[in-house]
Amino acid sequence: MMIIPILTDKSTRLMEMRQYTFQVSPKMRKPDLRRYLEQRFQVKVLAVRKSRPNRMIVRLAESIDLLAYASEKSN
Repeated sequence: MMIIPILTDKSTRLMEMRQYTFQVSPKMRKPDLRRYLEQRFQVKVLAVRKSRPNRMIVRLAESIDLLAYASEKSN
């Protein structure tokens, strides 16, 4: 299961509104991503939407430290 945070200018602006962009594996469904994020970060996912093929934008009830997650994944 591939879940990689996308860190661009637009996605960084979305983070201010607690919306996070992820690149996901082609077979991943919205409920799968919701379950993963709720378990991994102990947060409430309010909405998941597909922005383009293999990318999803997630709106959370509270903020998470996505930069720490991204650096953890790259190690």
